[in-house]
Amino acid sequence: QKEEDRLRDMDISSSWWSSSATAVPKTPKTPRVRSHRKQRKVLVVGSGPCGLVALKEMVDAGHDATLVEAGSDLAPPPFAAAGRYLTTSNYFAAFSDFPPNQRIKYWSAPEYAAYLRAYVEANDLLRRVEFNTKVRRARFVNDEWVVDLATSSVWVESTRRYDALCVATKGDDAPSPLLTTTTSRRRRPEKKNPRFKGTQLHSEDLDFETKFFSHELRWSKQFKGKNVLVVVDEDDGGDAANAADVAPEIAASGAKSVTVWCRRTPAFVSRFPTLLFSNDDSFDEDALLRGLGSGSGGASSSSLKADLPDFLEYSTISRCRREASVGLAGLNDHAFFGHLEHNGRPAARLAASLLRAAAKRGKAYYAFDEASQVARNGFRVLKAILRKDLRLVVAADANFDAAGVRFSRVSRLDATEFSVLTTHQLPNLDVVVWCSSGDDTNLDWIRRDEKEDEKEQQQKRLLAEKNTAHYYDKNKNGSSSSSSLFSLRREEEKGKKKTLFEKKNPRSWYKHCFPPPFDGRLGFYGWAEPRQGGTAQCAELLARYHALLLSGDRRLPEDYAERAREEGDAERAYYANSPESATLVDYPSFCDSVATLIGCKPEPPFRRPVRLLQYWLYPIWGYWYRTRGPGARADVLDAVLERFPLRQRGLASAEGTGTWLFGMHPLAVVAVALALIQRLITVVVMLLPLSSLRRPGCDTPLWQFLKPKHFVLHGNDISWKNTVVA
Repeated sequence: QKEEDRLRDMDISSSWWSSSATAVPKTPKTPRVRSHRKQRKVLVVGSGPCGLVALKEMVDAGHDATLVEAGSDLAPPPFAAAGRYLTTSNYFAAFSDFPPNQRIKYWSAPEYAAYLRAYVEANDLLRRVEFNTKVRRARFVNDEWVVDLATSSVWVESTRRYDALCVATKGDDAPSPLLTTTTSRRRRPEKKNPRFKGTQLHSEDLDFETKFFSHELRWSKQFKGKNVLVVVDEDDGGDAANAADVAPEIAASGAKSVTVWCRRTPAFVSRFPTLLFSNDDSFDEDALLRGLGSGSGGASSSSLKADLPDFLEYSTISRCRREASVGLAGLNDHAFFGHLEHNGRPAARLAASLLRAAAKRGKAYYAFDEASQVARNGFRVLKAILRKDLRLVVAADANFDAAGVRFSRVSRLDATEFSVLTTHQLPNLDVVVWCSSGDDTNLDWIRRDEKEDEKEQQQKRLLAEKNTAHYYDKNKNGSSSSSSLFSLRREEEKGKKKTLFEKKNPRSWYKHCFPPPFDGRLGFYGWAEPRQGGTAQCAELLARYHALLLSGDRRLPEDYAERAREEGDAERAYYANSPESATLVDYPSFCDSVATLIGCKPEPPFRRPVRLLQYWLYPIWGYWYRTRGPGARADVLDAVLERFPLRQRGLASAEGTGTWLFGMHPLAVVAVALALIQRLITVVVMLLPLSSLRRPGCDTPLWQFLKPKHFVLHGNDISWKNTVVA
């Protein structure tokens, strides 16, 4: 208990890796899966969670793997601020062969860092990590990677050769390039609007790691007594999450007024949805997070309780909830939250109103759960709006002047949604804080064979010379030179040397990981980001598959480039409300598709009725994918599920919010009914002579009602087998 308290109070500004203790007990090492086929020399770049699990899986498969990290320490986990909590539980965030030996809760950043430290030590990974090592350039020459490295403080360069390259350097919540310069990774923003003469900041300027959640440093001098506007610059969940971090803190710093402006309605929710939508007015997410973390709450406390059905993942990634079609589930959710919007307590009414408004926009009316929901500090925003500590303005346009801003086409003001668009004005504005995330990941160092580059550059130079001669010929004849000059500049621009991944489009890579034409010799980790959370868990499955590819135990499909294109088209149609987020995937569907390639997709345990219900109702944690196939550890799943008995902890909310079927929440009961109805629809679909209805994708009429969610994306076909089992 004292150790957990010490970790929670740890100063994140110090080196988290230097901590000598951990709150997570060690578990036995995973048995090495030594391949009798091929052993490859593999380089992993980046020491975040995705890089660590890639290294571990490569070593387990018998490959000679090395990880390089540019810093002097392992990279801190995402959102590594002292007061932040993950939006997935510790059992969801943990890797599939290394579960936590704790009650279920949301880890704080130091606790997650301690878990990663224990994971590294248990698998003896540190000896394979080279710190202070930068990759200058990686070239794919003669079926191998020639990598130029710079090591030590004096940057002594060396060249090494590897069979495969694993890139785990995906940037997270970096400032948008449109708002910043390009001088460094932590870039300071330029002024967004030249008309406004007040102070303009970016959320990155507020120094999350050292000051953001420290109650001793509330930026009192910077915001006290001032009118502040927090801008969600893009229609993206990451931008709204940044605003949810920034706005309540600014309001608590003594600002005169705080207004959050979004172009489209954000969906602020809680990490504990069943408790938020219950009738308990005493629910406080912040107190519950602290109580579960310190041990003063949880199952042993009468005032602070949360069990498995109260956690967000129980409502988002169970097989039962993914079994219904987008249309059936969307209609049910609209009806349920429409009822809460008029009959719930204030926080529930506001959250339900925002959810419905966010789901109504664009082309995804039925894809209710695909709205950009903000669980990270979303509850704090809801409470602040209800206390009138901050205001929420949803408006399509804003016109700045020297001292203020005028919003036009306003559709929402706080909890009030307008049926007729109106205007709103903030005449006396002192500070504007821009919240805009973007991917600043630099992949310029990955290049092709130099000989191929030289041929391409030579062709471009010849074309540029041809246009130059055409330009001078036209000048001699007295013709206008403007169009020829434009053509010349355009060709010169084309002739500039471009990197292989100048335009990063994960939807053109097979499973968001394997770009053609490298045939598995190059893998990207962290570019498959589920809306429900679980980026590192997707990376773990991809690393297991990649290790088998390199061993020769698995092969990429011959048409993997075409499959990647088809799956990418389906993702663009499904996530129509977030066209700028090319990394989005659906966690259950994506994991099942990769598990099928590995051979570790779990089979329903029909001979064990209780386990079958857990398989269908519980979240699809990574442990389910260790029950069979390469690297199987069925004992891990058994140990985890023993901690969540079905009748005592697997059905009813800790607060008793449900009244049907053993205390299940009404929404969960309806989800079971919808899943059974969808099974009947699936049988009818299988009988129809329309093969397009059985293939994944969003190009079939009425696909929203005829296809279960689970079989829309990522190449999961409907078959007779999965009309009985999911």
